[in-house]
Amino acid sequence: MPRDLMETAIDPAAAPLPVIPRAAAPQADPAAVAAAADLIAQAQRPVLLIGAGAWWSQAQAELTAFVEQTGIPFFTRNAARGLIPDSHPLYMNVGYNHPVFLNALQQADLAIVVGTRPGFTLSRQAFPPGLPIVRIDIDPAEVPNQLDVKVGLVGDVKQVIGQLGAALPANSAEHAAELAAWAAGVKNVCHMLSGSFAAALASDQYPIHPARLMGEIAGRIDQDTIIVIDGGDAAIWGASFLPAPGPGQMLGISSTSFGPLGVGMGYAMAAALAHPDKRVIHLTGDGAFGYGAMEYDTCLRYGLNITTVILNDKMWGMIKRSEAKGAADGASFVGVDLRETHYERVVEALGGYGEYVDQPGDIGPALDRALASGKPACVNVMTDPTIGPPA
Repeated sequence: MPRDLMETAIDPAAAPLPVIPRAAAPQADPAAVAAAADLIAQAQRPVLLIGAGAWWSQAQAELTAFVEQTGIPFFTRNAARGLIPDSHPLYMNVGYNHPVFLNALQQADLAIVVGTRPGFTLSRQAFPPGLPIVRIDIDPAEVPNQLDVKVGLVGDVKQVIGQLGAALPANSAEHAAELAAWAAGVKNVCHMLSGSFAAALASDQYPIHPARLMGEIAGRIDQDTIIVIDGGDAAIWGASFLPAPGPGQMLGISSTSFGPLGVGMGYAMAAALAHPDKRVIHLTGDGAFGYGAMEYDTCLRYGLNITTVILNDKMWGMIKRSEAKGAADGASFVGVDLRETHYERVVEALGGYGEYVDQPGDIGPALDRALASGKPACVNVMTDPTIGPPA
């Protein structure tokens, strides 16, 4: 556009914006819905995997009604974390390459895959050969992508889940009891895994166990909290241990296709702007912190009182651990080791609040002071570099 036209002031009434009609959200083929409903009605050990497509469809009400109607245990991943809150009794765990989900798939007799695809955080090998799969996606090309799908449902998640709920018969008392026993068994695996980490979550070891830091953060997440996760190993720790309290209240590096390393500060600032009534906790690694450190000046200028927690292991942990797997004993590494840097002082220098923590008993009080500071804050927590996240 020529600059003189671009900078010319006009009366808005002289150039009204056209009204563009919105297309109706597509439903799935009724015959496919009937076939899927038949599989679901017969399944004794079904699992439901909910992905980002459900978030973009805003299908939380329909999915909540569906799991409560069917009694099917569910897992969430990516942008769908918290779409049905983790506090729901039928929520099991995260839908990544996580032991609970992988174990459930091995025992399941049906998987319902909603608005997501295998990838870096969920391998296609997680789905056992021969496991019947019902897959819902708005993109027809995604239905057969990487998975051997028994029934594909092409349409908007919100619409298709509503169709399935209407097509399903009521569970008999016997079937409902079978499903309840199955869900309880999966939940028991969750409890067993949680129990195996109980000591780490309460550990007083020095250097600080990363799980202890996760436990302290988790205890400060409630319905009025948005948690943002960034980094490599830090992101795995956060995704594995931090609860998603509600729809859109867990944002992170795996939430969308536009989530590479370093997105945390942008997501956190956007969350604070969009939800000034909620507090924002931003978990990041020490490497990822550098991508947006100067944005604390932006936070000060706009009054965005986010609280960043740095899991500081003095290295690019995910990269170093990956390289170490194939390295010979005593091998040296290039460019992956960082220093014990006082990143919190950067935030303080810009006018925010900062604390440095290297003792486990100091984590909780430091977090509380940062959250209550009324400023953009940074709690820089030194953790044990020899302890990586659970595989």
